[in-house]
Amino acid sequence: MKKITLVIAFLAISVLGANAQVFQKGSGNLNLGIGFGSPFVYGGSESNIPPISASYELGVSDKIGIGGLVGYTSSSLDFDNIVYSYDIDGNINGVIPGTATYTWSYLIIGARGNYHFVNKDKIDVYAGAMLGYNIVSSSIETTPNDPDYVDADFSVSGLAYGGHLGVRYMFSDKVGAFTEVGYNVGYVNLGLTVKM
Repeated sequence: MKKITLVIAFLAISVLGANAQVFQKGSGNLNLGIGFGSPFVYGGSESNIPPISASYELGVSDKIGIGGLVGYTSSSLDFDNIVYSYDIDGNINGVIPGTATYTWSYLIIGARGNYHFVNKDKIDVYAGAMLGYNIVSSSIETTPNDPDYVDADFSVSGLAYGGHLGVRYMFSDKVGAFTEVGYNVGYVNLGLTVKM
């Protein structure tokens, strides 16, 4: 995290003398990214699908942009399970060791706002916040199949909020790359940016 922050700071300092603006009032930017780690997944679970996201931002001034974000990720958790076998009278006549796997999917939808504090030449450095909702669904699979397994509701949908520090570098007038770090769909997000 410290290395990424230092890279962002270096990029910001290196362009203070440049003139043209990357971000401005009326401009739109579409970010398509992939992330690493996520604060929104169920605690202790492991990632199945890394965080992916799409966000759009419209400049309402040369410094402030507003927009939205849609993100998705998935995780799972394995644990030991005991399957009971029954006789014809319904009495337990044995136990079979097994496993159970919970799988969660997370759909994050939110509104975002950014403040662009370095906006020169090919570099745009910004900080922002997000407020939205994390729609979570879950499923369970047992091995061997356990029809008597009580499927507790592990769906943990709720408020999603976050903050981020980002940098955008434009390769041309229309296409560039971005990096964001913080409490976001992913702790670190990287990807393609398109100016619209």
